[in-house]
Amino acid sequence: MLETELREKNQQIAQFQERQREFNVLLRSVNEQLALAAAPKSSSTHRSSFTTKKPPETSPIFTKT
Repeated sequence: MLETELREKNQQIAQFQERQREFNVLLRSVNEQLALAAAPKSSSTHRSSFTTKKPPETSPIFTKT
């Protein structure tokens, strides 16, 4: 009788461990996706640093004389 209960508990523990492993895999995937979503977009930042700005219209260079 105790051996049967012990086998049953071992099966339950094995099933629980498998569910925990699956949960950990899913959680890691979610964390990776969140990290990617929160990461700064290097390509858009890179492009915006090289955009030329229009000089202000009140600049002395562009004033009509």
